[in-house]
Amino acid sequence: MAHEEISGYLTFKGPAVNEGKMGAEETGRALLALAKLFDNFIKIQKREDLRKMIEFKVSEFKKGSTEIGVCLQELVPVVQPLAATGSALLIAETIGLRELGKSFFSTVGTQLGLKLFSGGKKLDEDSRKPENGAINVVVVNTQGEKRTVSQNDWEQYGPNQPYLRDLIQLDQGKAEDLHLGYLEKKRKVEVAHVNYQQRNSFVVDDEYLPARERFDEEFKEQDATPLTLVGKFMDYYGRAQKYHFSFQARKKQDEIGRHYILCIVPEDKIDEIIEYLKPSNKDNVSIYGLATKNHEGKFDKIKVQYISKDEDFNPDQVNLFDY
Repeated sequence: MAHEEISGYLTFKGPAVNEGKMGAEETGRALLALAKLFDNFIKIQKREDLRKMIEFKVSEFKKGSTEIGVCLQELVPVVQPLAATGSALLIAETIGLRELGKSFFSTVGTQLGLKLFSGGKKLDEDSRKPENGAINVVVVNTQGEKRTVSQNDWEQYGPNQPYLRDLIQLDQGKAEDLHLGYLEKKRKVEVAHVNYQQRNSFVVDDEYLPARERFDEEFKEQDATPLTLVGKFMDYYGRAQKYHFSFQARKKQDEIGRHYILCIVPEDKIDEIIEYLKPSNKDNVSIYGLATKNHEGKFDKIKVQYISKDEDFNPDQVNLFDY
């Protein structure tokens, strides 16, 4: 197979890698993060059908670098060692998929660049402008510096933040550098390089922090205020958890945000709420309760005191839940 048929690569370098001590756990996290980034990429491309055709293969350990090679293959995967890198890689035979792989790695490179540009702080949208039939977005960091990216890159940036963070398995004295790129015409085209000293740039904005990572956070009822939300229950975490469900507002998103809000509910209401999670229940519900805000001033937790299918219900005229 020709070298250019390989889609892309991640290469880790550093003292631990040189000594063969970078473990499968770190490379496994990076590989899983890459798979999640690809899932988001094909959703934006509206090509979800391709996900079942893709397999990610971790390379063998090679002295001086640990390389994760990623290739795309339609139908039956073909695994073949690549002597030039000592990696076991999946070969892509379809030109369309090779171009998709190139586009994917370029997108991840742009996303990593945005995180470095952010310096670990929140980026804001400054303006949008049409250009050559597409929409570009001008974003600004806390230093007032601006950068222009495509609309697709900007829309993926927020949801991708947890996976970009997990991709950066870097630490001093261990794996200290990450190189990412795609292969074309027998050469590597690097799209991003991250050093361990830049890892603080990969802090995830609270709005996009996975709900399960917030399970240990306290619910400070003394700081809570009454809140009504209209939207949908998204996930169920179990009866033994402090927070049983997450909820996403579907109305007033400009004010509330699109992030998942952790919910405390009475034990005797759990089964009822599980019914709302079924795909057949497509309508919004209203919830009322006491909600607290995170350090960004966004509501992120709520102790639910009432649930209604009526989006316009009046909480002053109902009996609230007992805890």
